[in-house]
Amino acid sequence: YVREGGSGVGAKYLVEKLGVVVMPTLLIVKDKKASHQLRGFDELGGTDEFSANDLAYVLGGHGALTRRDDEERAPRFEEGSAGGV
Repeated sequence: YVREGGSGVGAKYLVEKLGVVVMPTLLIVKDKKASHQLRGFDELGGTDEFSANDLAYVLGGHGALTRRDDEERAPRFEEGSAGGV
């Protein structure tokens, strides 16, 4: 769903330009440029059953969020596991 007007202005353009299809997609934008796309659930362990902390961890790995120094790595995202960052 793309809302016309308000904070959704330009979203339709991005959806068309970047070829977003009916698939869960998060677009990370830095300095007005797309820096990474999370398409589907591969980076989140290959399942739609993930926590907000799991999502925050993956987004932090791409620089979309700042991880705290005391934040532990989610075990399911350790190096070498499916969906690792």
